[in-house]
Amino acid sequence: MPDLQHLKRVRKTSLEEGGFKSTLLLSLEHPTVLPPNLPEPYISPVPTSPARNLEEVVLKSTIWPTVYQPRRVEKITWTYGRIRWIRAGIQRVVDEARRAKEMGEVPIASYVPDEWETVNGLAARDTRNSTKHPLRHSVMNLLRQVSNAQHSPPEPSDNMTRNGQRYLLTSRTLFTTHEPCIMCSMALLHSRVKDVFYIYPMNQTGGCGGLSCVPGLDGVNHRFSIWKWTSPVDFKDALEVDPQLDA
Repeated sequence: MPDLQHLKRVRKTSLEEGGFKSTLLLSLEHPTVLPPNLPEPYISPVPTSPARNLEEVVLKSTIWPTVYQPRRVEKITWTYGRIRWIRAGIQRVVDEARRAKEMGEVPIASYVPDEWETVNGLAARDTRNSTKHPLRHSVMNLLRQVSNAQHSPPEPSDNMTRNGQRYLLTSRTLFTTHEPCIMCSMALLHSRVKDVFYIYPMNQTGGCGGLSCVPGLDGVNHRFSIWKWTSPVDFKDALEVDPQLDA
């Protein structure tokens, strides 16, 4: 059974215990006819996934020998230049959200720089109040801007398709004031964003760790990194929104 491929099929016991072997049968039902002189098989729960860290190796191996498959973690170098760039991105969305609030909009804004060495790029605010449209979240408005900016892309090639170059946010970083809702988080996943930085968590509606973590769901075909900005932010109280709002 594919779901049990991470488990070893045979476990030997120590000589003190008689030197018997335990075998994992790849069947949900007992065989109709057993060879003679064999003990009666029994059903016992076993781990359903490989061990991801050393603690899980010890825990799961007490039940059945389990394969150790640690998650690959990308090493990130936090240079002063990159930190300044991130701080500039955070300040950009704060300024945009303040302008949105002055215009009677929900104070939420998002921003995508062109490159990590520059501060140019596209920014968008939440406009669901002025448009009377419930889906005009800042992330969705920003993705629409990115799509319009790429309205004349080069002709597709096998290499571009294979490397994901046709997606809107491949290898790009998004800054936003509030944790994106599940809808926006899924849109970012389908856009192949690389990193998402936000300031305000939305524990009741967020899709990046609040209500759910969309890039961590089983079956999704893309993962992106999520970062919460914890340094002090000016006008923090002025940009707070209803905790039940989909940001």
